[in-house]
Amino acid sequence: MRTVPTWDTLGLRATASHDTHLDDVFVPHERVVGIFDVGAVPDGFVFAILPWVLPMLGNVYLGVGRRAVDLALDTARRRTTRSTGDAPVASKPFVQYLAAEAELVLEGATAQLDELTAGLTAGVDYGERTLPRLFAAKENATRAARQATELAMEIVGASSLHRRGELERLYRDVRAGAFHRPTARRCTTSSAAPYSGCCSRDFSPVPGKWPIPLPRGRRSPHLPRSW
Repeated sequence: MRTVPTWDTLGLRATASHDTHLDDVFVPHERVVGIFDVGAVPDGFVFAILPWVLPMLGNVYLGVGRRAVDLALDTARRRTTRSTGDAPVASKPFVQYLAAEAELVLEGATAQLDELTAGLTAGVDYGERTLPRLFAAKENATRAARQATELAMEIVGASSLHRRGELERLYRDVRAGAFHRPTARRCTTSSAAPYSGCCSRDFSPVPGKWPIPLPRGRRSPHLPRSW
């Protein structure tokens, strides 16, 4: 096994997602989860993971947005300005407006993720709305995170552009949300398909209850047997 250092990106640098090369590696049959043709619809194993991956991705980026706003508000409370008689920057009306806008977008996306994950945990069957709900939760969370981070930078001002500050890194990281699969375009296309009457196999909701149980005798070596 070789790791090739290819991860040179705008954001998410800390993940160090370099290329991994496997040469002459033997995998016993009992350790193989499944083998699928390119483009084929995967079985229940993959679909059992999908409902949890999308909300978790949304949560990761929403956490970045939350951190950015918290940093910005802390800065605004500590900084003072002569234009307001050395009062904190947080007392300026436009700063309070930007803070309120950031909180609104974060609260909306958080509520959607909370509701969806609670439903999935309880085994709610969303029927044909399953995939649209999953894609919407991920997309709305990443959008909210980007918007909140941009508002946070407006609150802090030009100093947020300096690399020595955490906010600059958060801004770079949060940009990846639109490209983190499923991409923003895939999310919107998949969400619209069931309602537009042109739902293809690729975008069709998966039948059955959620979360879908694994087929008997099929499990990942990285997951507990209870899965």
